[in-house]
Amino acid sequence: MSLLALLLLGFSWARGSENQCTQFNIKITGDGLSHFITEDYAREHILDMGDPIIGTKMKDLNVSRMEREIEASPYVKEVMVYKTVDQKLEVVITQRKPILRLIDEKGHSAYLDEDGKIMETSADYSERCIPLTGKFQISEIQPRLAKDSIYEGLLDLAQYINVHPFWKAQIVQIEMDKKGDLIFIPRVGVHQVILGNPLNFQAKLDNLEEFYSKGITQTNWNLYQSLDLRFKGQVVCLKR
Repeated sequence: MSLLALLLLGFSWARGSENQCTQFNIKITGDGLSHFITEDYAREHILDMGDPIIGTKMKDLNVSRMEREIEASPYVKEVMVYKTVDQKLEVVITQRKPILRLIDEKGHSAYLDEDGKIMETSADYSERCIPLTGKFQISEIQPRLAKDSIYEGLLDLAQYINVHPFWKAQIVQIEMDKKGDLIFIPRVGVHQVILGNPLNFQAKLDNLEEFYSKGITQTNWNLYQSLDLRFKGQVVCLKR
């Protein structure tokens, strides 16, 4: 780009900064299924900062402050606020995505998001995701995710279930014991699925899916009390 072009561009921006904002747009990105943050909520939150936005000079719009205020929400993963050359203010917000609903042994509740971070619940919106119940405390989850292979496996398992249509539909609850071993409550059938620890979970689930498709459909979904996946390459069935 020539020096003249740069000077003209700089002059255009400088002159544009004196103009008033004519449009204020907000976009919420994500899968479209979560509604922790709405456009109306974000708009009201920004306007509550005291800037009227529309009609304010572009140079007086503090985009850094707006980003800090929006990022303070426990439901926001990232935010970008920027001005355009045609006097618009654009706000792009990415929501956090919960993949587990945590309910600990004391009855406290929170979400675990797809990045392995604890996410508080909302009084205005409840996300439908698989509940994890059992012998744990929510305050211990995130520290253990960073150093405990069992909890790392739990996160990997939750991420896998969340993108796998069959397991997302079939697993309605996960229970955890003090050792970190897991039990699934299925949607179809009255049995429990004993996963054990979540390490190598994919091979265990592959065995179970094959059993569901080739074995249990030839008998009866309600015939078994439990299906145990803790033994390599096997599905050990206990009849009722």
